[in-house]
Amino acid sequence: MGSSDHHHQHHHHYNTTSTTTTTTTSSTSKQPNFLSQPVVKNIFMYRNGDPYYDARRIVINEKRVCTFETLLREVTGGVQASFGAVRNIYTPRGGHRVESLEHLQSGEQYVAAGREKFKKLE
Repeated sequence: MGSSDHHHQHHHHYNTTSTTTTTTTSSTSKQPNFLSQPVVKNIFMYRNGDPYYDARRIVINEKRVCTFETLLREVTGGVQASFGAVRNIYTPRGGHRVESLEHLQSGEQYVAAGREKFKKLE
């Protein structure tokens, strides 16, 4: 079946200079386009000042939870804390207040609090 190689040499006459793609330079879209599927984040919520509480996993579907208010409602139902409605969400290490949905990282742990200040657990 030997010499079938010499047929492959005549196919490379495309004009390769004109194929410079200008699509990659759009700096506006920093996120990859997951437009087909909604973003779902799993976060783990602790109760503020409650060292014995096991973290509750909260699933945030950004199609349903699109504002911070909705998020607070979801977390309130999830942790069912004694202080009632969750008004603030903190990071467990620094005690920083989470200001918006975008700041929540999937797989991270957070502390749910009411109107009271963040209590650091040692």
